Amino acid sequence: MATGAMDSAKGGAQPPELGWILSGAGVVFVLIFLTIGSLTARTGINISRRRRRTFCIVIDSILCMMVPLGTIVGIFGLVLLTKLETAEEFEG
Repeated sequence: MATGAMDSAKGGAQPPELGWILSGAGVVFVLIFLTIGSLTARTGINISRRRRRTFCIVIDSILCMMVPLGTIVGIFGLVLLTKLETAEEFEG
């Protein structure tokens, strides 16, 4: 599509700008999901080391928007991080 070589069903060629726009949108989505994945991995490391509780809560809250698996992981993470015993472990 980006080269303009793809013809539509009606015989007219698609504008090459459309291909570049769709390619750019794909790159943006991939970068967003890679970022969220790396932040999720970092959250797991922080939870295992009992560090940066606020960071973990924020990332778990963001994960709740990723239906359905992210919601499950986010809710269980928030339940874990909001317990008083867990807060004490993160503090000392």
